[in-house]
Amino acid sequence: MKMIAFCGLDCAVCPARTAYLKDDNELRAKTAGEWSRLYGADIPPESVNCTGCTGDGLKFHHCEHACEIRKCALPRGVSNCGECPDYPCAVIGGFWRWSEARQTWKLTQQPSADNRLMINIILSLAVFGFSAVRSTAS
Repeated sequence: MKMIAFCGLDCAVCPARTAYLKDDNELRAKTAGEWSRLYGADIPPESVNCTGCTGDGLKFHHCEHACEIRKCALPRGVSNCGECPDYPCAVIGGFWRWSEARQTWKLTQQPSADNRLMINIILSLAVFGFSAVRSTAS
């Protein structure tokens, strides 16, 4: 089952959600370590819990308090950025530049449905640490 976040990431495969659902402390510790190194932050294992970006329930701290994409999408009432009439915008563009998936911005300035799917796949891979996605953009 896919649970697409506002930005296009699939919350269903997020290790914070998986750790929460399975009450998996080993996964929490592994994820906290990986995310701490990747994002240059001190992420304690006990904070690695989330029920998903778009629904009610527990959220990972960044998702609830710091995610600019979520802060933008909630009041607009869209289920993801692709539904927004302002898509693509500076908010999602900033996410692409920040992530390893920033190369996808060059796919098109007005993405088709196929390109939106590709962007979502690449964003999911980049954020969750799969080495298959590498950007050549600087």
